[in-house]
Amino acid sequence: MLGGALFFAPGVSRATSGGNTIDVGDNATTGGAGWNYDRGNKVFTITDSGVNVKGTTSSNRIVVAGGSAQKIITFTGNVTIDMSKVGGESSFALNGANVLLRLQGGTSSTLKGGGSAPGLQAQVGSTLIIDALGAGTASLQATGGLFAAGIGGGFFLGLCSHGEDGGTITINGGNITVNGGLGAAGIGGGSGLDSDFLCGGGGGIGGNITIAGNANVTANGGYGAAGIGGGYKGGADRSRITIGGNASVTAIGGDDDGSRSGGGAGIGSGVGGVPAGTIRIDTTGAVMAIGGAGKSGEPAGANIGEGAYGGHAGYGLQSVTPPSGAAAMIGAMATFTAGSVSTIGSPQVAYLWESNVTGTWNVVGMGQSVTIPAMFSGIAVQNTVHVYGGPMKNGSDIYYVFHPKLTVYTATISIISEPVSQTVTEGAITGALSVAATINPSGTLKYQWYQWARLTPAQPIPRQENEDVLILLNSKPIAGANSASFRFPATLKKEMTYYYHCVVSEANERAAPVVSKIATVSVNPPKPPTPAPILTNESLLEVTTNSVRFSVTSNQDAAATWAIVGANDTCPPLSSVSISPMNYGDMNAAKPFSWQIINLLPDTDYKLCFYAYPANNPTIVSTWEKTFRTLPATCAPNLTLQSMSSTSTSVTFTVKSDIAATGYWAVQEANAADPNPDNMKNSPIVPSHHMNANESFTSTVMGLPPNTDQKLFFLAVSDTGGCMKMLTVPFKTQP
Repeated sequence: MLGGALFFAPGVSRATSGGNTIDVGDNATTGGAGWNYDRGNKVFTITDSGVNVKGTTSSNRIVVAGGSAQKIITFTGNVTIDMSKVGGESSFALNGANVLLRLQGGTSSTLKGGGSAPGLQAQVGSTLIIDALGAGTASLQATGGLFAAGIGGGFFLGLCSHGEDGGTITINGGNITVNGGLGAAGIGGGSGLDSDFLCGGGGGIGGNITIAGNANVTANGGYGAAGIGGGYKGGADRSRITIGGNASVTAIGGDDDGSRSGGGAGIGSGVGGVPAGTIRIDTTGAVMAIGGAGKSGEPAGANIGEGAYGGHAGYGLQSVTPPSGAAAMIGAMATFTAGSVSTIGSPQVAYLWESNVTGTWNVVGMGQSVTIPAMFSGIAVQNTVHVYGGPMKNGSDIYYVFHPKLTVYTATISIISEPVSQTVTEGAITGALSVAATINPSGTLKYQWYQWARLTPAQPIPRQENEDVLILLNSKPIAGANSASFRFPATLKKEMTYYYHCVVSEANERAAPVVSKIATVSVNPPKPPTPAPILTNESLLEVTTNSVRFSVTSNQDAAATWAIVGANDTCPPLSSVSISPMNYGDMNAAKPFSWQIINLLPDTDYKLCFYAYPANNPTIVSTWEKTFRTLPATCAPNLTLQSMSSTSTSVTFTVKSDIAATGYWAVQEANAADPNPDNMKNSPIVPSHHMNANESFTSTVMGLPPNTDQKLFFLAVSDTGGCMKMLTVPFKTQP
């Protein structure tokens, strides 16, 4: 090779491209679609998705180039890559890549790592999914080299030697058998060292491991390592191990190799590793976890939990035996041989355990039995053992959830006031949830609120035991919701139902966390906007030389404002009207509202602009406009009531006008709307009488109800100019 160009000797033809299929035993090819071959280093490098693999080799290996985009790789035939006698290389390595590895049905493949490399290297930063494709059984066996996992992390030897952590590993199908190398997990982390005093020589943690679908997995840990999880000296405190779907799993921890180190957990951590993180078993298949055996009296590893001499050695339970029926799927559940509790004195030792079966669990070495209460219904404290758990059902699926963590607690948290379910209205969200708790004897309380939202069903789902579990499993922590109270966000929607609970803990982990009751928040649809008032019976009651009196009725309670402008002017918008006690009033629904505007000029054209709107929303406005002309200074009659008397059924009155005019009169109950002057003048049933100037006129109105508040309305219309004057006189008929 020269300057990056390839030269060929005379008579030697260049190999043809391999298309998108790699034959791992072909040393003549140079590359194909999505891959290339480095003949000098004997490496097939996959750079793109859609590559197929077949063949057998004991010299070539596969490396997948890194990158976040998923690369789909298919084993279309029986693939065997055996690097066990070549050197410290993995047979199939993901260098930070995201890979979906598909196994064609009816094929059987083998991957063996060399030196300190895994059979299938999927270290931290890599994402691997293994699935079966098509009919027939697809199988894969992956075996790690010295100190390396079958699938997962290898071992780094240097100034600071340590095992690599496993990456994100998912197995959804196929018969998968994995064997960890010396001190390495079957699936998970590489081995650590006892001899690296400078840096500790820590083993690799398990990573995030999921086994689901119809996968059938057997995982064997190397000495002192977990079958699934951490390597020797490696834990799983930051890892998550999930077994779900219809998967069947056998996980066997590595035995003591005779060096008196103890055994690794079946599922969990290796010898001397910190406690396992979250282990969730949620499958309809069979799961068997067997801790590695200790030799010469050394402790065995837990079936599910810690390896021997774990992070809480000396503080653990000797063994835990479930009630009848609880062990039907996972064998002996968990066994700890971690010293005597007498070495820790009086503080509570808490083994946090969530199980699918309630009942009485025999705790060997404690001399007592512990009753597990219902899920999250509280925490039972029995002497020095602290256990909580209960049935976890979601439809037909049963959740087996374990938090194998031993903690010494010196305080107890109690919730004294639970959050209360509420109903709010979309668009006007108010309110909050609160919880109150105490801690004994002392400590600093921390709060974290959780939320889950789902579409509100057409029919309410009855609250059942598994309903609470479903909510708790789906709830997510709310960022910033870290106080004893939580105010609802303004964004809650009517089509959703929201579920909240609070986890109360101690800042320094001196007490077991306590979970509050679940509060349900339902959201009503937003209130419809208040419509604009509907105005009726708008009328000018009286126009004089310098005033106008009007009456308006509204169909709803409203605020009223008005303005006077020139007859040819446009009514201004309400926002520009200066509101004062002189032009503001409150309208009651269906009741007439009247007002008099004074200080107008005689014989002038005006426009009355009347505005009605809901008192809390001045943007919804109804307007009434009415033009009118004030009377000339000499036009309007000047009326004088000279006398008035009433009986139980009648009223008699005497009126005098200073100019010639026609009088119209009517009597009605006082709470009725004032009559419209134009209607009185033009009505054929309203009595009238022509009066000369300064002439008195007397009339009697009969047929009135006794003992009733009444009003006399007397309208005078001048002979010249048609100017009107209304005289209104209240009175009461006699009993």
